Amino acid sequence: MVIKVLEKVFAILEFVASRQGRPVLPAEIVQALDINQTTCIRLLKDLVENGYLSQISRTRGYVTGPTAVWIGKNSLFQSQLHSICEPILRDAAPRENISMLVAVRHGKYRVLICGCNAPTGVQLNMSLPRFPDLFCSATGIMLLAHTPAEELTRLIPETVIPETPPWHAGITRAEIDLKLYTVRTSGEFRHQAFGVEACAAPIFSAGKLQAALGGAWRAALPAAQRDELAGKLRAVAATISASLGDGLRHI
Repeated sequence: MVIKVLEKVFAILEFVASRQGRPVLPAEIVQALDINQTTCIRLLKDLVENGYLSQISRTRGYVTGPTAVWIGKNSLFQSQLHSICEPILRDAAPRENISMLVAVRHGKYRVLICGCNAPTGVQLNMSLPRFPDLFCSATGIMLLAHTPAEELTRLIPETVIPETPPWHAGITRAEIDLKLYTVRTSGEFRHQAFGVEACAAPIFSAGKLQAALGGAWRAALPAAQRDELAGKLRAVAATISASLGDGLRHI
């Protein structure tokens, strides 16, 4: 029960934060997150009392509060990785015309560090800080490919593995390990869905995977052009890795 309540609390906090300063009404939260209205009001009250949210007014709704802002500003993880990756993506995305994002794995979630959509072409969803889609996103699969076997053993029972490439119905653990090994050794992962090709490349520091860089473009593009875009994405990942060097102290 406690875990379910915490999931609702974090979902509310993330939903409000995703609006980037625009006040959110309780009715919007109830509808978007499918939370009981009475429970929602009670949790909002608790979040306000602890400073994670601030209520602008009864009619205007809620925004993130000072406690949440303080935590974000004092995150060593965000300050190092974000400060290095964000300007590189801000320069590379419009230059290469590739929408890009950097993600890490935190438990069963793919967590976004930063990203930048290109002026044209495929636009990536960066509306929320985390997504439960490790097994069905390019960056998620790249992160899984570098996940230790014992952690993967804990993750698999908690996850509904989709019946889409590279997975299939009834897939065995040995098959999962082989596919992830192939991703890990190839240095990239690409898949197509809904007219989009997504690609992910690893970001390393001190010989250890620190994050995954993802990008996307139209699957209808000629194969040679898609290969060229994938090469450019790998080059950006290499630039970030070189910038990180051995200085990233915490992941």
